[in-house]
Amino acid sequence: MKTPTIIHTSDIHIGANRRLPNYLSRYESMLNEIVMICQREKADLLLIVGDIFDRKNVTEEERRLVLRWLLTLDDLNLKTLLCNGNHDELDPRSSTVSIFKILEFSKRFNNIKIVDINHELISYKGLDLDIACVPNIRHKNFKSIVFKLLEQSQATYKVLASHGMCKGAIDKHFNGSNFKFEDGQVLKKQVLKHFSYIALGDIHTFQKIGLRTYYSGSPIQHNFGESLPKGVLKVKIGNKPKLIELKKPKKLITLTSPPKDGIWPKGYILLRCKKSKIPKDLPDNVITKPEANKKNLREEVRNCLMKNQIEEYVEQFLKMKGVTGEKNKNLFTKLLTRFKNEAGV
Repeated sequence: MKTPTIIHTSDIHIGANRRLPNYLSRYESMLNEIVMICQREKADLLLIVGDIFDRKNVTEEERRLVLRWLLTLDDLNLKTLLCNGNHDELDPRSSTVSIFKILEFSKRFNNIKIVDINHELISYKGLDLDIACVPNIRHKNFKSIVFKLLEQSQATYKVLASHGMCKGAIDKHFNGSNFKFEDGQVLKKQVLKHFSYIALGDIHTFQKIGLRTYYSGSPIQHNFGESLPKGVLKVKIGNKPKLIELKKPKKLITLTSPPKDGIWPKGYILLRCKKSKIPKDLPDNVITKPEANKKNLREEVRNCLMKNQIEEYVEQFLKMKGVTGEKNKNLFTKLLTRFKNEAGV
């Protein structure tokens, strides 16, 4: 039997950047190119590890876009496994991808599998492949859940798919302000050694994080400043994964001044400069953000600190990431100190 070929992606975030003109066409281009890559690379499985949608208030147009995509994949007989991510969660029992789980139960899909809130082992007997899906990598019983799923597995090839922060992961940006996550799940060798590959989602930068353990990163930029390249991972079990860059979706480009020749780059442009330098007539693809006065910015952050808004923000962020107990207290203090230092207070 041949070694399975998997296309690993995550953090699709349909619904991000709603302020961009005709924003959904960019995401449609992304989804279509992922299909083309799967066909060209003769993938046996498309594995999507969380954060299908960006927000909880998914619009009808966004939901239809994903549904059409899944139906296309199904009609092409391309096996697809879609896992839940933290952005998809609505409450402890449901998520924004629950509607697709219902369609799977109703036998509307022949080749699409959905892992919603609960952890699950998905078996592909024709590929001699089992995928152990644990949607929340920060689950307090993560290790025991993984071993329970391993006990059920009879396949030669075993893949672990999970969404969340791992300690040491790095989020890269154009301006060099890379952020290293010092807190997060530690994946130990005693767990990793049982798997042929570990597919992670949540961090938008492609990177290796441990033994056969990779973040695919997001397939495209979702925020101005996110570093390139972006794409999906081609995983041939037993070999080093290959990043395949997506070429068709428009890039998010940040400029600090208007182009001298008057020719604007293709893509969506964020123009960050003094208000006096912003031209009157701008193309539709250009968004302006006047340069902030550092003194005024610090004063604004000070006011936020006084109103406890920063504390509330940090608490919500840690809760979203599943950080609890003593780790929550320690990381809360570190993040709050960082905010205060940057504000000059």
